[in-house]
Amino acid sequence: MWTEEQEAIYKFIQEEKSNVSISACPGSGKTKVLEQIWNITQEKVNLYLAFNKSIVTEAKLKLKYNPYGVISTFHSLGFKTFRKRFDTKVDENKVYHIIKREFESSFPVKKREEYKYSLFSLVGYCKNNLTIQALKTPKYFKEDIQNIIEFFDLDVYEDIIEHCVVCLEKSNLNTKVIDFNDMLVLPLLYDCDFPLFEQVLVDESQDISLAQREMLRRLKDRNSNVRFIFVGDPHQSIYTFRGASFNSIELLQEEFSTETFKLTYSFRCPVEVVKEAQKVYKDDIKSTSRSIEGTVRWNKDYDITEAPYARDYFRILEQEDFHNSLVLCRTNAPLFNLAYQLLSVGLIPSIRGKSFGKGILKYFKDIEPGMYIFDFLAETRSKVAEKIEKYLAEDKRHLAERETDKLNTLVVVTSRSTCKYVEELQREIESMFSKESDIELSTIHRAKGLEKEKVFILAPELIPHKSAVQEWELEQEQNLKYVGITRSKKELIYL
Repeated sequence: MWTEEQEAIYKFIQEEKSNVSISACPGSGKTKVLEQIWNITQEKVNLYLAFNKSIVTEAKLKLKYNPYGVISTFHSLGFKTFRKRFDTKVDENKVYHIIKREFESSFPVKKREEYKYSLFSLVGYCKNNLTIQALKTPKYFKEDIQNIIEFFDLDVYEDIIEHCVVCLEKSNLNTKVIDFNDMLVLPLLYDCDFPLFEQVLVDESQDISLAQREMLRRLKDRNSNVRFIFVGDPHQSIYTFRGASFNSIELLQEEFSTETFKLTYSFRCPVEVVKEAQKVYKDDIKSTSRSIEGTVRWNKDYDITEAPYARDYFRILEQEDFHNSLVLCRTNAPLFNLAYQLLSVGLIPSIRGKSFGKGILKYFKDIEPGMYIFDFLAETRSKVAEKIEKYLAEDKRHLAERETDKLNTLVVVTSRSTCKYVEELQREIESMFSKESDIELSTIHRAKGLEKEKVFILAPELIPHKSAVQEWELEQEQNLKYVGITRSKKELIYL
């Protein structure tokens, strides 16, 4: 039933006491391994930390009942810890109340709702991405807040950073009300006593945030003999904010002195797809004796000299069946280009990534009714070009990359769309992100956790992206390639 790698992990956990880190390749059954670890350590006071409620719900159905066990998200653990010390209640509008009380009357009437939402969003991003020290004294970390605005491409107004500092300070002082983001940070800010556990199992450890890692330290402070078992895949770390989490597993291994194990057998990917993934990380993924052969192939029936966002894929649309498929790309513009071509032959795709859709739609704000889309493009192109030039001058390559992708996307939609006026185009773009379809288009960043029998990778030459120059950036690009390849359960087709 179990592989030799899995058996070695179970044997070590039963016989030894050291902390453990398990690097699990895509489709290696890491959840089943965590379940088995839980089941064979029933005598321990166990904590199973998952990343969302749905995983917790599923785990509670699958795991054996343990009277000493707790299955929880990080947020739920933080909330319960905080509530033991403070009489508090949940109010997701906590920050909105502060904004209304402190600043709403000073906002221009026509911009009031927009400013409120922008400030609310920024405060939330700060709670999730600032260090605990920065959250304690945000007025000394305004540059970090500016970095968050730029990294997440947030809407701003002139005094938003000053207002954000006030909101963070007042939110931190209010212990009677707690919102979702507070559940991680307030127990840390107020040095609350975390529960005592003998063993802590952590899933998806490659995505541990700054606050979550600090929570693990507090659990260790509570019981110096607690054992940690981290499970994740360092090669699926593809989200980074200022280097905070791209090497999360490595940091955990070092800080908690773990014994390291690997799960290298993929029960998801077929033999040929595994061989393709091994070109990226040779020793970290293998096929099983039961794996199907699968297919990896290329289809280059288009003019490869054209830019990826301007290619004509109509011959390919005649050759390939896109139903029940996942189409992945490093950037958004080529996906929009393909989407319009699919629509033109009667195929209805859906595009993942509402945040990117909102980023595109920001350019439609304050546009005069009745404006022609090509006039809109000419006006917008000039503004975006200025932003790109500014970011390049400041060596903010990732921001320049994102603006370039948005500009290329605008070029695609204005040239491919049959709309005449901007308001029509705006509605058309909005609908692309709201449709449900068996043809799903996504950047690789948004595809982690997805899998399909048939996966297309569009414009694979975009990986590594030309803006990636630092070592950690190039490693993230390799991870993106690896994640894209390993979404396939049967066919992988490069376009």
